[in-house]
Amino acid sequence: EGRFGNWLANANDWNLSRSRYWGIPLPIWRTEDGKEEIIIGSVAELKSEMAKALEAGVLEKDIYADFVVDDMSDENYDKIDLHKNIVDQITLVSASGKPMKRESDLIDVWFDSGSMPYAQWHYPFENKELIDEGKTFPADFIAEGVDQTRGWFYTLHAIATM
Repeated sequence: EGRFGNWLANANDWNLSRSRYWGIPLPIWRTEDGKEEIIIGSVAELKSEMAKALEAGVLEKDIYADFVVDDMSDENYDKIDLHKNIVDQITLVSASGKPMKRESDLIDVWFDSGSMPYAQWHYPFENKELIDEGKTFPADFIAEGVDQTRGWFYTLHAIATM
C-alpha cells in the first residue's frame, strides 16, 4: 500500500551491475574469449590467485605484497586498495594458463547502500546468531526523503528477503 507498495507491485528485474567508474568492482576475472572465469570471494583468495599469476608470468608485480590477510589493523588495511582503478591493474591466470582481466562493470551503488546494515555487522560471517534470532537488527529506523524509495529502500528490502 502506498508509494513503496505500488512501486514493488510493478518492479522490474534489477541488473546488479553498472558500467560506471564509481562503485564496487565485480570480483570476476575472465579470459579474453570469455570461456574461463573466476569469481574471487575474499582478499585471501585474490592474493592466492595473484601468486599463481606471478608464477605464470601474466602478472608483473604483487601490488598487495605488504598486506597480511589476517591482520585487521588500520595500518595493514592502509596497504590495500580495492578500488576499480587499482584492481583493474591485476591480471590473473586461468586454469589453462590464459591471462584473465577483471569484468569492467561495477556493483550498483544502491546495492552497496542497501547491504550496509549487514556489512557493518560482518553478517553472516560474524554476529549471525544475533541477526538470525532477531536479537538485533542494524537499522530499526531510517529517516530519509521519499526520493530514496526506489534506490536505497528497495535494496534494503530486496537484500533482507534474499
